[in-house]
Amino acid sequence: MNNEQFKRFYTDKVTVRLTALFVFITTGIALGTHNHWLAWLLSLDFALRAFTYVSSPVGLAVKAVRRAIPWNQQPVFAAPKKFAAGIGFVMSLTLSALLFFSATIAAYSVGSILLTCAVLESAFSICVGCYVYDIVVAPLANKRNTSIYSTPR
Repeated sequence: MNNEQFKRFYTDKVTVRLTALFVFITTGIALGTHNHWLAWLLSLDFALRAFTYVSSPVGLAVKAVRRAIPWNQQPVFAAPKKFAAGIGFVMSLTLSALLFFSATIAAYSVGSILLTCAVLESAFSICVGCYVYDIVVAPLANKRNTSIYSTPR
């Protein structure tokens, strides 16, 4: 597998965990300071990771850390991670709107869910969005693929 295929279909486990750590820190600062702009920037970062192949600002920061401290590459399938980034986009955009409208209790509720998901990924390599992907998206994709390739009897 060449490097371009790796980038498209796989990502690195350590990079994902470091990204989750950056998300945890950014979300914590946004909640602690009630800064809706920081939450909006986080949602933009999630959007870049979920819907494009362009490097996001957090991704660039993680790459700099990876260059400074080289770890062995541990490939993981990228589709569930991109799906989880899409969920993170929705959550951080919701957090930004709630902080903007000073809905503090709701903002802390959404923010604490985002913080919990980020700490589970960064500390324990447990991707909540990936489990949702495996339960919801993968069966639908498999059902579609089997119906396309099945022959009528």
